[in-house]
Amino acid sequence: MLIWLLICQLGIKHPDIVYRQYQLESGYGKSWLATKHNNLFGMKCVTKRSTTQVGCVNGFGVYLSKRESVIDMRLWQLSVGDRNRTDYLLYLRSVYIKDKKYLHYWFK
Repeated sequence: MLIWLLICQLGIKHPDIVYRQYQLESGYGKSWLATKHNNLFGMKCVTKRSTTQVGCVNGFGVYLSKRESVIDMRLWQLSVGDRNRTDYLLYLRSVYIKDKKYLHYWFK
């Protein structure tokens, strides 16, 4: 529930979609990346946009806190432009969601 509150408090666009990303990418915050490096969304190392990452491990971003990970999700959203819900999902499909088994979760 804490992550849902952070997502809402920090002005994340399409919070229900982003919460699903959190669920799938981090196993509700229980993955190695989430527990050891506060990376809740499977964000790769950033080289071309503003970020809250403080380092990288195995090609993925490292954050000082879970809050910083959520803030970075918003920074990523800002970097890809303001999109309505449908366009956001289509964009995720083109750049983020590659596994067909994963796709059905988003496009029911």
